[in-house]
Amino acid sequence: MSSLEQLIGDGIKAIAYKPFVNTPKDNSKAVFHWDKLPELNKDSTVKSSDNIAIKPDFKWVDIDFDCDEAKELMLNYFNPTYLFGRDQRGHALIEISNPTEFPLTKVSFGSDCLVEMRGEGCYSIASGTLTGPDGKASYKRTDYGKPMTYKDCRRSFLEIGLICQLQKGYSGTVNDYIIPIVGEMIFKGIEVNHCVDIMMRFLKTINRSAGDPNYIDEKGNLQKADREQETKNSILSMYKKNKPSKIEKLVDWSTLQMSQVERSIEEIVSLTKEETVKERKRQRLETKTLTEIKNTNYPPLIEVVDKILATGLWFLSAKPKVGKSFLGLALSYAVGTGTKFLGLKTTKGCCLYIAYEDSEARIRRRADDMNFDKTDDVEFAFKTEKLMDGLEEQLIQWIEDKKSEGGRPLLIVIDTYIRSQDGKSGAGNNSYEIDSSKLDRLQREMLLNDVCCLFITHDKKVEESDKLNNMSGSIAFQGQDGIWHMDKNRTDGSTSSTLHVEPRDLESQEYEIHMNDNFEWENIGTPMKKSLDKTTRHVLEAVEAVSATRGDARPEEIWAWLLVNKPQTGDDCVPDTQNYKWSYSKKVYSLFKKQKLVRGERPSSYMLPPLIKNFEDDASSSSMPF
Repeated sequence: MSSLEQLIGDGIKAIAYKPFVNTPKDNSKAVFHWDKLPELNKDSTVKSSDNIAIKPDFKWVDIDFDCDEAKELMLNYFNPTYLFGRDQRGHALIEISNPTEFPLTKVSFGSDCLVEMRGEGCYSIASGTLTGPDGKASYKRTDYGKPMTYKDCRRSFLEIGLICQLQKGYSGTVNDYIIPIVGEMIFKGIEVNHCVDIMMRFLKTINRSAGDPNYIDEKGNLQKADREQETKNSILSMYKKNKPSKIEKLVDWSTLQMSQVERSIEEIVSLTKEETVKERKRQRLETKTLTEIKNTNYPPLIEVVDKILATGLWFLSAKPKVGKSFLGLALSYAVGTGTKFLGLKTTKGCCLYIAYEDSEARIRRRADDMNFDKTDDVEFAFKTEKLMDGLEEQLIQWIEDKKSEGGRPLLIVIDTYIRSQDGKSGAGNNSYEIDSSKLDRLQREMLLNDVCCLFITHDKKVEESDKLNNMSGSIAFQGQDGIWHMDKNRTDGSTSSTLHVEPRDLESQEYEIHMNDNFEWENIGTPMKKSLDKTTRHVLEAVEAVSATRGDARPEEIWAWLLVNKPQTGDDCVPDTQNYKWSYSKKVYSLFKKQKLVRGERPSSYMLPPLIKNFEDDASSSSMPF
């Protein structure tokens, strides 16, 4: 039986293609329309000149070992059924006994990808011609293949990734290096024996497990050191004292690299939590006294937009087609250029807008429609990794790049939240816990870097009275730093909405906003309260409608609009025609006295007032009639 027959007989999906015909000529590892090529079967004819690519799935998982250290560690963790790649190295096919959906997962250190775990929606070249000096790829079936549970497979994958991360980041002396790392493991909750096992494997990758033949002890005597035992003793001592150091002490590491290693440790802990919870010792809380807190000078809260948006993790929610994306674009441009947003002051900084649902051409059209000038401080991305699968690292890298260039990264807008997800939740997973873990980690990174990240999201189809509960996934959002919610005021085609602002560290706000003909959102004042009587609402609507075309509204113009658009329906509407002058004058006087109306430019004309606070800042406010 040929190896191909074995492959197909084991139920592994594979395709055949012609290199440099079905591939871009400058990249023979990429296959055009690979997902549309027919899968091989026992009757398929494959020419010697053809390449064979394997299509892994959730039963046959492909582990891609991208660095030499990972390749060396492979057989310490896996019993693969197939090995393939250059010299039959670099890839391993693992049979999963309980197939479980999962997204493509990478473990990286900085910009270097160390190991990948591939399932459905991927392919890997198993046999044929490759570019580069090695030239050929091939595969073989082993005689020691053994199925694994998905959990064991993922845990082994993550441990290899973590060990490779530690190897890539190694510098200095062994003790000085491992203390912050072990401290991070203690802090995150890795059990002591598990920590020892990982660190012993790490020592082998740096060729230090055998010890230093020229070791000088504390007394100055030359003797061979037992490095493994010395490291074990150090780890046991750290766990016993339970005063962990922190990974932040590795000053040679970037914030991105620290975050990547933290994530690896956190995921390993999550997979081993059930098994070790009984063995894990209680850990002391990290505490600060009130005296220490009061004696610390904390930096002031950075308001990205005056009174309505600060650093941290925020959400903007509304029904579809209300104008969320236009509002997010306007916000990004205002912060990037340091101009006002909805009439409010902004803090100038670099902005990143992730437009999952738009193209470059559409962004160009919207920028033209909204009269945006050119600026290098507003950047766009259209394709990223997903949350918990690399997006956080990409955002951190963007922040670091901006800082290294002398810029001030301040705002990230992600449109939309649902598009940033991998779309898959493993069997038995709780969606609230998944969302919360994703958001909590991202929130910490944003607060640490004084950056605001604003997710745009959709309202639920079934409307609830509580604005927060209208948001899809709202339970997971409650611990974040603030929420914007847009309510479309009417269903008659109006472009006005009420913007509700619910922050943690600022005061709650409400504004009535209106989209003009240039697709620009304008702040037209505080929203009309639903508690107003019907006559008052009708009069204010009339003033707004007439003022939109004339700049202000005279009484006769207002009344003419009411007769056409608000016909008489009862005592709670417009008064009857015989008494309307007296009733109308009384209503207008009342609204004027309550500052719901202000004088217009024409005699006896009226307008809706702008925000009161705007007049307080205006030198001409003394001339206003109230």
